[in-house]
This record gives sequence, structure tokens and C-alpha cells, in this order.
Amino acid sequence: EWKLIAPIASATDPQTLDPLVSQFTGLQASEFIVEQPAQLSEYGLDQPRLTIQLTFSNNRTYTLEMGKPRPGKKDEVFARLDGGAVFTVAANTTDRVAAGPLQLLPQTVWSVAPNAIRAVEITRFDQPNESFTLVADGTNWKLTGPFTASVPFLSAQPMLTQLGNLTTTKYEALSVTDPAKYGFDKPLVKLRLTYTEKAADGERTVTKSLVIGGATTGAFDHYAKLDDDKAPVFVVPAAYLAAAQTAPLALLDRNLLFLDSSRIARIQITGEKP
Repeated sequence: EWKLIAPIASATDPQTLDPLVSQFTGLQASEFIVEQPAQLSEYGLDQPRLTIQLTFSNNRTYTLEMGKPRPGKKDEVFARLDGGAVFTVAANTTDRVAAGPLQLLPQTVWSVAPNAIRAVEITRFDQPNESFTLVADGTNWKLTGPFTASVPFLSAQPMLTQLGNLTTTKYEALSVTDPAKYGFDKPLVKLRLTYTEKAADGERTVTKSLVIGGATTGAFDHYAKLDDDKAPVFVVPAAYLAAAQTAPLALLDRNLLFLDSSRIARIQITGEKP
């Protein structure tokens, strides 16, 4: 398991990082150019475009420097290893690295089963009277907010399933320097999710908060971030926002009466005649 430690501390996406690591374990030169270069600037290695340091479990460290494209062969770039001979490698060798740390962040922000969720607190800045808290109450749920009511498990499950699986469509920025750019100065929703997860000494309770801001350009998706000053900005799909904007009335049990029809002896209807 890999972790990103700079420029931010974060888990990583194995589907992106594993291929990146694998391509360096079998790195091959396309052609050796010169053993001792007289002018590194000729190859763009006086100021390398990328410098990649690889440290192995035996503490052996390699430094790979990537220079400019090879004239006449745009699919190759100049490079050298540990300050040695200049050679060329395929230009796409470092595509994943050049894409930056945003591409390494995990697409799944959190994934929590409904039966592990203990509470959901939704604050609606767009419609404050729709804000509410849902707390596990045995096998069902207790809703508080604009009113207090019991919510059956089956009524809450669709919303809990969606809110428990937060997947981003892409990451937008490593940090927020201008809250208004992403709508965080006037957010739509703040979601606080409390759940349990397995730990070495049993179970532990975890609480995470999500802030959903403005819409992305030309789309229905929205910018979002964890409620942390150092958290990156990502994009959540419109369906997730819709779940976070669930009205509390929509969670109430619509079955008003539970009657055994075989025991009904008489039905009387009064009112205006048609």
C-alpha cells in the first residue's frame, strides 16, 4: 500500500499508482547516446524536466533525470541515471508522473456499508429548513430537525447507501486558495457521516465531514472537499448531491395503516354525493 506524503498527505489510488511503479521496475533505454556528455544543455539535462528518485527496500537509491525530446524522434526523450551516460527512453515513460499528484489520489473518498453508519447530519445552506440529523435507533432510525420522527430502515437505506459511497469523478486542486472559485464561500450542503470500522483492538467510531460547493462549468456535478483546510478539491456526481439533498419528509414511512383485510367487516364512507 502506497501513501502520498508530499505535497499533501493522502492515500493513493492503486489502479493509477501500481502501473506507475511497475514501469520503472523494467525501465529500458531506447538507445545510448553518449557516455560523458560535454554539454548537458544539449540534452535538456542541465535543468531536467523531471527528476525521479527511486528508493528500494535494500536502501539503494536511483535518480532518473528526464530531459528534452530527441530531435527527429518526438516519441523519445533524453535521460540519464545517477548522473551517468545519456540515453533515450520512450516519451510516454513518465506520462503518469508528469500528470502530477492529483492523478494519484484515490477515486473512492469513502466506502461505508449502510449497517456500519451510525449517524448522518445534513446541513442545507440552500434550504435551512430541510436540514436534519438521522441517528441509528436499533434496526431503524430516529430523525430530528424540522420535526422528530421514527424512520424505518428500508426507508433510509437508499439514501444511506448513496451517501456511504463517495466516489469522485476527478480531482480539481490540491488545496483551496480561493473558496469562491469552487463555491465554498456559499456552500450548498455540509454532510457529517459517523460510522464504525474495524480496528486492531475491535471497532472504532469515525466521523468525516464533506462540504459541497458550486457546480462545475457546464455540468450538473459539483465541487466538494472534506471539511479540512488542507483537503484537496474534487468533483462529486450530481446523484450524490441529490442524495445529500433528500428532504426529511421523503424518509417517513408512507404506510399509514397496517390492517388485515380479511378481518374488515364493514366500510362506511360519508361525504358529498357525486
